[in-house]
Amino acid sequence: QDIWVQAALAREQRRPACPAPRGHFAHPSFSAAAMLCGGTGEAKAADDEIRGIVGDVWAAVRSAAAEQSSKVLPEDGPAEVVSYKTQVVAGTNYFVKVKVGESEADHMHLRIFRGFDGKASFVKHQADKSSADALDYFE
Repeated sequence: QDIWVQAALAREQRRPACPAPRGHFAHPSFSAAAMLCGGTGEAKAADDEIRGIVGDVWAAVRSAAAEQSSKVLPEDGPAEVVSYKTQVVAGTNYFVKVKVGESEADHMHLRIFRGFDGKASFVKHQADKSSADALDYFE
């Protein structure tokens, strides 16, 4: 290959996925090499914040589940919010695993968007999930 092409390819391979945070956004726990712009983070155990977000959109989740699969979900919320992942966009996408019944096969994955205004809105769900199914990005 041409020497200029080789040099350009070498530069690309050294470039981190995202630029390192600068100024007041810089934090010692951030690693530019470990960041992936637009990707989801690692799965986290459910906390009070994500339980509140799921509670805020639960009526929309119940309605969508009833329309799509005629599955009746509990009115007062899921039996358990299991885990979640986040994706930073123009706000935050939350991918949430919830347990909606008694068996290990009674799980759903939810996609919830919360904008900078703090309002959460239900986007989509995946029904018929089990506790073993990985929580991944979905459209």
